[in-house]
Amino acid sequence: MELETDVLVIGGGMAGLAAACSAADAGASVIVVRKGHGATADSSGAIDIAGYLPGGNTPFQSGREGLRAITGLFPYHPYSVLGQESTETGSQFEKALERVEHSVNMLKKWLSGTPAETIGSLERNISAVTVLGTSKPTSLLQKTMLPPDWDDDSILLFEGFAGNPDFNAVLAAKTFMAERARVGEPPKKIADSELTLSPFGKPYNVSPVEIARHLDHPGGTAFLADSLSKDVERTGATHIALPPILGLKTPAENRRILEDRLDVQVFELLSFPPSVPGLRLLRSLDNTLAGLDVRILEAHEAMNYEQSGNRIVRVQCKTHHRSLDILPDSVILASGKFIGGGITGSENGLSERLFGLPVVSEDWTSTDGIRPQRLTRPISINSRGHALFACGVAVDMHLRPLDGSGNTFAENLFSAGSVLAGYNYPVEKSGLGVALATGVFAGTNAAHALQEE
Repeated sequence: MELETDVLVIGGGMAGLAAACSAADAGASVIVVRKGHGATADSSGAIDIAGYLPGGNTPFQSGREGLRAITGLFPYHPYSVLGQESTETGSQFEKALERVEHSVNMLKKWLSGTPAETIGSLERNISAVTVLGTSKPTSLLQKTMLPPDWDDDSILLFEGFAGNPDFNAVLAAKTFMAERARVGEPPKKIADSELTLSPFGKPYNVSPVEIARHLDHPGGTAFLADSLSKDVERTGATHIALPPILGLKTPAENRRILEDRLDVQVFELLSFPPSVPGLRLLRSLDNTLAGLDVRILEAHEAMNYEQSGNRIVRVQCKTHHRSLDILPDSVILASGKFIGGGITGSENGLSERLFGLPVVSEDWTSTDGIRPQRLTRPISINSRGHALFACGVAVDMHLRPLDGSGNTFAENLFSAGSVLAGYNYPVEKSGLGVALATGVFAGTNAAHALQEE
């Protein structure tokens, strides 16, 4: 079986979905192939543009500040690559800022009116509250996760659920109280509580997804409000912090019902992946693609390719039940790094799985022959991170992968997301930001390449 398309996107995470949306917006026909739901569904659902400088402990005040620092210090970072179009002195940051800001605006447009509708900008990082009671800088949050403005009279209640192992309300309240006391900011009154909500009958291993699905059913949120009312009355709470459980389909409406019935402000905490907001983000982008007539081939893995001259002319995909050949005019590689299987490692070094592209380190030197273990540190959690996570595919200023000689591998092949080299997303807190920005840019480039032919 053969399918023809203008743009083939390999990978269904943030980078792949952003690339597909961007290319479709530009008028191209698009097919997305993905093995599973992508790492985006396993994320916290927050869009980090730039949280920290590698090795630093002080968060950036804004995405703009982070972009300026990163493009000034790390010439091989994907954000720096986005700023390489102009050769004018000092313009790299401005071009990168322009492209990242464009990608943010596009994402907010695609998610408008969806369950994952997003708020935020590059002008100021949001200090999101996590399920641990700590704060984390991020540029974009889903609206139900935005912390409110507190005053001295505010009373914040951390509400947990019996049988949910992902959130300890007592620990979160203590940690948050200590942080507020340290910085001398409200709220100064903090309480914790736990209620029992067993939507599927069992009082143990109650997952946030189960609670979220329950709240999407008629009457589910009203029942939760009735259960919460006693804790609100007992503590005098003016605000309630919940783990991210406000629903997969109607989180904004579910929050409104709670706030109207309880006369308090409600918001969701940022949690460990996988998370309900991550699923909301993925499903919302999938629905956006459906509205753009993009075809998503689930459970399809790109296994091989055919190249003619300097162009990819065929990509062979397989499922458990069939195989098919896709004949694209342009290809976008957004297969991820280790989670998505885009990069593999062995005692002979790292390699890109599909096209056999060379993998380079953070400073764009070859990893050929380097055992992956040599790119890690003895201490697992380190502010400098592990060099292994910064390895990936080297690209030119158009995000086209380079071969071992530094030449363009194929004129119609582009790449985006964590398969790229040059950035250490666990310590930078830049993972979904880089995926978004490079995805939008790669999708635009792939569509424009068709127009130039």
